[in-house]
Amino acid sequence: MKFGLIKAVDQLLESTLKNSNISFKFEHFGFEERVNKKIEIAIFRILQELVKNVIVHSSANLLNVQLIKNQKNIVLIVEDNGVGFNKSKKSDGIGLLSLKSRVSDIHGEINFEPSPNSGTIVTARIPVS
Repeated sequence: MKFGLIKAVDQLLESTLKNSNISFKFEHFGFEERVNKKIEIAIFRILQELVKNVIVHSSANLLNVQLIKNQKNIVLIVEDNGVGFNKSKKSDGIGLLSLKSRVSDIHGEINFEPSPNSGTIVTARIPVS
């Protein structure tokens, strides 16, 4: 985190996925300047949990991560090509509750779009200030 969120995310993905069968793509836009440290740390922890979930539960072989910052929000999009899950049958486990709590702590919102046919897309929107 010393070098900023973008570098931290890049290192997280490299180190976590290097010994797995999951390839990844990381794109980022609008991060010319650093944001609040609390927000950076929270986003990093959210992504850490999401990556762990992909490794453990998804059977995916591809992970796409996008971080987009505009004047009002930071949007984190994490998409895998795994097995997805049935949202109506899935109760919120500790991991999902932890994610929701982390996002709520920084006044954001998170949305899960599962699909048994095409993996999962998670979108978190966090206000910049």
